Amino acid sequence: MSSLFDRVLYTTVGLASLAVRTVLGYFEDDVEQRWDEEYRDGDKIESCFLELENGVRIHYRRSRTDVSVPKLVIFVHGFPDSCHLWTKYLDSDLNSQAQLIALDLPGFGESDNLPSYGPDDVLTTVHLAILALKKRYGSTHCIVVAHDWGGIITSRIAAQTEGLIEHLLLVNSLFVPHFGHMINQQIERAGQLISAGPKDGSYKSWLASIKKEAGPVASQLYRSHYIFMFQLPFFSAKRFPSAMRSLLGACRRWAEAEKRHDLSQHDGVFGFAGRQRNMTADSWHGRVALYRESLMSGPWTSAPPTSKGGILDDKTIKCATTVIFGLGDQALDSRIAVEGIESFVQPPEGHAKGHAYMLEDVGHWSPLNARCHEIVQKVLETELSSRSTGAESALAMQTLCDIPGLMEKKLV
Repeated sequence: MSSLFDRVLYTTVGLASLAVRTVLGYFEDDVEQRWDEEYRDGDKIESCFLELENGVRIHYRRSRTDVSVPKLVIFVHGFPDSCHLWTKYLDSDLNSQAQLIALDLPGFGESDNLPSYGPDDVLTTVHLAILALKKRYGSTHCIVVAHDWGGIITSRIAAQTEGLIEHLLLVNSLFVPHFGHMINQQIERAGQLISAGPKDGSYKSWLASIKKEAGPVASQLYRSHYIFMFQLPFFSAKRFPSAMRSLLGACRRWAEAEKRHDLSQHDGVFGFAGRQRNMTADSWHGRVALYRESLMSGPWTSAPPTSKGGILDDKTIKCATTVIFGLGDQALDSRIAVEGIESFVQPPEGHAKGHAYMLEDVGHWSPLNARCHEIVQKVLETELSSRSTGAESALAMQTLCDIPGLMEKKLV
């Protein structure tokens, strides 16, 4: 009965989202034309490619450096972006301490499309890409900084691999098992309150308690409306271009809301998206497929075996984790995406779990925000100097304390 109710609810939300987005799309500018803007890599950044063993060609940009260092920092974008989201992060003094790389996910930017976008395709491809980058640059110490879908993908990989990623920075993203747990927990608590009824006839406090428990779920459902549109069986970007135009227009405005702190060096183009290849309706298939083909929740059956044999469980992240979250996120509610995540981080023995940094007045495209950029830089500076022992740089942490609107919590 519950699954039937869920299907009806999600289909209703999806249809409503499609109808609204289709209408709004007629009032949007032609976003796709602006997405074709050409970028020059310049003297400090170069484009490179990986030919993976599964036949997929992956594009990435790297900070040019003549210094040979055994440390690697990989930046991974989300939907609907490309590696150009991280341009400012590549142009950093940290390139003397680590090889800085921004990856195009498969189906995005200059990387190849995949035949399908389930866990065994996407997770395996990104896993192979990280292995190939570590081998190419002789890296033994790998840090991943990931936004949105990049965080969903890399946190799943970090949960089912050992020693691949030493530290994961999740920037306005989520870890699927924690996310699902929080939603189920809030729904269960609200259901218990409803079943129990008001105590002593106090309907006002009873309703307030239900709202407190159900509110985060309702908020997340509202923010996720476009996901249910993507999951409609008949939906495609080619069939509903107006709906896609509306969604991309909203993404553009969310990113431009960070404009007073915009780190894009390219005026008049999407700093959050960068160059995309073949931006036609057909080319959006892979991007939309992230939401349609169980990448978020399906099992990764081809996950690599551990040194002792067998497959690691996917319930906890197996490395130190830093969460950076703009509280004005239009797509994710922090009460679902962040609260309680410390219980889902299980780094190797002797390593600290990490920290959560919450930023007021910062939205989903926090990587474009100067305060977020400063936090990422300081966390990386600390991590690169501490060799992943969990030790903190007092100077770096003191600098973070001076960032306005920042709330910090140690994950324990």
